[in-house]
Amino acid sequence: MTFPELLATNGCGCTVHSRPLHAHPVRQHHTAISPKDELLLTSGAQFTDLVDWALKTKDDATLQGEVQYFCSHHSKARQITYRIGALKESLQNERLAIYRSSDRLAAANAIACIRRRIDCDMHKASYFKGKRGRQAQTAIRDQAIHA
Repeated sequence: MTFPELLATNGCGCTVHSRPLHAHPVRQHHTAISPKDELLLTSGAQFTDLVDWALKTKDDATLQGEVQYFCSHHSKARQITYRIGALKESLQNERLAIYRSSDRLAAANAIACIRRRIDCDMHKASYFKGKRGRQAQTAIRDQAIHA
């Protein structure tokens, strides 16, 4: 949702003028909105209807637009937070699965078995004949040396 704005025109086919509905600042000293105060503005709060009534009786379209903008982005941020939490949990589950599988592969001595098979029997595979086979063997040996 984009920022709420007022749209005005001089008639059909004329240029449309727009003005964002940012809340007008007051000239007196103000304090920052605390997390507790944010709860008053968020949609779905217990007293949302009372806040809506107060904004309508104030009759300030810019203030209403700013509250609407705040609520919209607060809601989106909350949804993203839930998705991030779910993704973190999924990532942790995948890492745990990798760890367990790695442990089983180590117990089976899988890497040594694979390397031994490559060194001894690769010449039997027609796909790895010639240059391609030498490149594959060199890459695997280099990986073993650097590991």
